Amino acid sequence: MARPSEFSSDAETAILDIIRDGGTLDKAAQAASVSARTILRWLEADEEFRRKYAQAREDQGDWFADKIADLATDSEKEPADITARVNALKWLAAKRKPKVYGDKIVAEHTGKDGKDLPAPTSPVTIFQLPDNGRG
Repeated sequence: MARPSEFSSDAETAILDIIRDGGTLDKAAQAASVSARTILRWLEADEEFRRKYAQAREDQGDWFADKIADLATDSEKEPADITARVNALKWLAAKRKPKVYGDKIVAEHTGKDGKDLPAPTSPVTIFQLPDNGRG
């Protein structure tokens, strides 16, 4: 496959459309008639394309979520097949758009037996600057 020497708006459109619609880097490269390595070079060299590509990857999360809804309402598929596909799509959606589809992580600080930690009774010094002889 010959590599074009210059980035074009037609190639950009083809790549971003494929990515937004759930496609892989390889499928996007094929649609743009370039290699995946060429796309990676373009991403490295062009900040605006990199921003648009990142947005297209994030948009994939919504596409994967829509596919989950389609699978969940498809009465012709076997339940085991649906479960496997839904799990894969949930994982992909969470990776592409973690703020919306990712697991919520909550950090809780508790003491022994899950009870609240006691509040410090004396001031806690976190960092002390040297006085440098200024008293």
